[in-house]
Amino acid sequence: MSTAGPESDARERYLLPAEWSLHEACWLAWPSSAPLWPSGLARAQRCVIDLCKAIAGRDGGERIELLVQDPPAEAQAREALAGLPVVTRRLPFGDIWMRDTAPLFVHDSGGRVSPCGFAFNGWGEKYSYPGDADLSSRIIAELGLPARAFPAVLEGGAVEVDGAGLAMTTRSCVLNSNRGGPRTTEELEKLLREALGIRKLLWLD
Repeated sequence: MSTAGPESDARERYLLPAEWSLHEACWLAWPSSAPLWPSGLARAQRCVIDLCKAIAGRDGGERIELLVQDPPAEAQAREALAGLPVVTRRLPFGDIWMRDTAPLFVHDSGGRVSPCGFAFNGWGEKYSYPGDADLSSRIIAELGLPARAFPAVLEGGAVEVDGAGLAMTTRSCVLNSNRGGPRTTEELEKLLREALGIRKLLWLD
């Protein structure tokens, strides 16, 4: 994985597809940590099961790439999701909210998938769980795809795109001193243009 700055790969264009586009696969994580789920673990697992069924059944279905903590969790998930197109990957993680902790899967100008990794600091160091800070880089290493890493904190869910170069984000998250700071608005826009193919960024206060 290369470490990229805003000027790297200037001749290549990358684009983050809209999340409503049909995906080859969707990345999820199986809840199994009793300390993180002191109550409601079974309910959380049922919700993930329902989510997997919905994803796998949409328009012919998408493959599910499912992170599991250990062999018992893997066996439990396989039994619960039997019959669905699930690939389990035993990688350490903390929170199951992969929308924020996993890499963003962009396409290069040839349409090939190229993971894009950002730093993650537990939502501004509010919730720091072992395994989350470097989860993005571990997934990228697991896949072995050409990838780029950017030295800035960004949760995947902080940016919403339409797949055609328009994006929306919030100043309170991306420009917060515990996230993107001390970068300026212009510096962060430049970075997001390079990383995600954003042409126009709408800032919400």
